[in-house]
Amino acid sequence: MVNVIAISITSAILILYLNSINKELALIATISAGILVTFMLFDYVNEIFGFFDKLISLTNIDKSIFKIIIKITLIGYIVEFSASIVEDFGMKSLSLKLIVSGKVVILCMALPILYSVLELLINLLQ
Repeated sequence: MVNVIAISITSAILILYLNSINKELALIATISAGILVTFMLFDYVNEIFGFFDKLISLTNIDKSIFKIIIKITLIGYIVEFSASIVEDFGMKSLSLKLIVSGKVVILCMALPILYSVLELLINLLQ
């Protein structure tokens, strides 16, 4: 994690310097730094997937529910990352619309989980 912090701080300083010289180059550096930091986090993502694999094997919960949860989480992160890039381009309005669109997609993807929870509650009450 120290590497991610060091890269982020170094990139921020470099981007501030580039912003005074060439705004287009600073924007490219911003996007590149964001992508680099994201790739550096893949080891942590693998640990999360390992945790879910163990959790699936310990419980009798349907594996498809965990797949949906992982997809929802990834969509949330991708939308947030994309909205940040769009906002860096100076298009705040489009960024907000992207976030709302992501929330609608996440809600639609969560409906099967909501249905499973309601089904479980009905079975418990009977």
